[in-house]
Amino acid sequence: MSDETTVKFNLAFAEPLGCYTVSVVAFLVAMIGLGAMTLDQGAGIFTAVAIIFLLGAFVSYLNSNLLCTMVFGTLAVYFLGLTYGVAGEGIAYLTIFAGILFLFEALIAYKVQPIRVLPILLVFTALGFWVLGATFLPDVATDALNTVYGVLFLIVTILAMYLGSAVALFLSEGKEVLPLLMKK
Repeated sequence: MSDETTVKFNLAFAEPLGCYTVSVVAFLVAMIGLGAMTLDQGAGIFTAVAIIFLLGAFVSYLNSNLLCTMVFGTLAVYFLGLTYGVAGEGIAYLTIFAGILFLFEALIAYKVQPIRVLPILLVFTALGFWVLGATFLPDVATDALNTVYGVLFLIVTILAMYLGSAVALFLSEGKEVLPLLMKK
């Protein structure tokens, strides 16, 4: 009688790369919201970011990491949409819908992921996307909303940098080096 075995391999760990990419993009979005730069200045990075997130989603899929596949896939589709044709109020609806997806992903992460920092990051990301989406609606956009999404994305920047570093150390050391708020 033959035994069925599953061969699992890790091409690379996509989580730290994805988290660091999130932190870079969140920082750019925060700077736009806080008035330090314009959307046109930050938009040049969108195609490269979409490709990095697509790669992260693909590697996560190959590594059977469903949650990262969902998160990086959502980000890839969002940035591809911005790069290739979504304009005007369509950006608002795409952004708000992405925020809804991030909230669902946060709820899933809370249920299945032992690392509690991830759902916290996803909730702040969802909030940031909702406020950012509102600023693309002509009757809603205000400087105060720009400041709010700027601050929310600064929080996302810090959380994503921390999570990427903590996961990279956890994966390389085999133990929790920085607190990840692991579920007991």
